[in-house]
Amino acid sequence: MTFRFDEFYSEALDLRRDVDLGTYEEGCAAVLDAYRAAIDEVLVRAGLTADDVDDVSLTGGTSQLPFVRGLFAERFGPGRLRSADAFTSVCEGLAVAAA
Repeated sequence: MTFRFDEFYSEALDLRRDVDLGTYEEGCAAVLDAYRAAIDEVLVRAGLTADDVDDVSLTGGTSQLPFVRGLFAERFGPGRLRSADAFTSVCEGLAVAAA
């Protein structure tokens, strides 16, 4: 996988890097643990179990990473995951919240 930040590219600042997906996942371990803890906390506060949740909407570019999707699929089941356009869905949600 290649990460590219073309909007910031210059000869002096080449932010293009090849990264192995497994290595990236390992590097994100603490973030994934925080996601798991947040899911647990939300369910506890809502008085729900994962089985009580009908749909899980994944938004944003990070939700497209296989190991992030896998975390939610593991917890809620792959059949409950919903996706919209990964990048505009965040803005659409903010627009609804602001209305």
